[in-house]
Amino acid sequence: NPSGTSHYHAQYPVPFSSKSQPGRPAETGSPLWAPIFGLKPMTLPATLKKLTFERQDGMLVSSDLENVSGLAVRVRPASGALFLNGEIKFDPDDPAMKEDQYMDRATRFLREWGLAEAAAKPEGVRMMLETVPVNNRTFEVIRRQKSVFITFRRQVELDGKSIPVLGDGGVIRLQMNNDGSIARAAKIWREITGVRKIARIKPYETTYGEALQQLANPASYRLDGWTWGYKEIEGSAEQADLRIVHIFTFIPKGQDTALQVAPVKVEIAAQMDMAEATIDR
Repeated sequence: NPSGTSHYHAQYPVPFSSKSQPGRPAETGSPLWAPIFGLKPMTLPATLKKLTFERQDGMLVSSDLENVSGLAVRVRPASGALFLNGEIKFDPDDPAMKEDQYMDRATRFLREWGLAEAAAKPEGVRMMLETVPVNNRTFEVIRRQKSVFITFRRQVELDGKSIPVLGDGGVIRLQMNNDGSIARAAKIWREITGVRKIARIKPYETTYGEALQQLANPASYRLDGWTWGYKEIEGSAEQADLRIVHIFTFIPKGQDTALQVAPVKVEIAAQMDMAEATIDR
């Protein structure tokens, strides 16, 4: 982003190095049968139940905490998704904290507000800014940290293994200022009500073939990798159950085609229809 005529500015994420990133299932194959979990909207934590809410643009909004903690509260009724909006601060002179300090503050904030979840794996990202002069003969670079993002992603236990929940749901996200204060917080985490069905899972070969059919020109791509897990959608929508999906990532085959086609990620529903090949629990 060119700002004025003297400098260029770039913003980019840098993953935390001190904490291991959440794993994903090995690219070997999903199970032959798996449970379909029932879902209901997330309930409001006890720390927020006494607030007064009013409806605005399809959301429930409360400003009761703005003078106390500096946080405005928003709730999506369809999913129970919760959003806390505070103050975003950026002072170039504020020193960055250590990664474990940000993690500790994030965990403590979630506990204090009743937002913590045991089945969540954290990952952290530093959002960095770099500024260089347009005429940079001395290779001058100014590098600063803008903010920190901590994400806790949901996992589901299946046959003794932790299976990730994919998508825009099943997450707790915190945006932190450099001093460790909370600028934004969001939780999209529907409650699991139990197992509705045991469903047959499509084999890899079937879902891979379906993914190829969604490519405009399959001959131009090769498979770069695939993963699988349960899918929870964004907070603005209703979701009645949690099902398994297969996600395939395709990239151009060669350098020549890379200039003409872009990488593609294809998601395929892996569980058969509820009326097909299912066992009631």
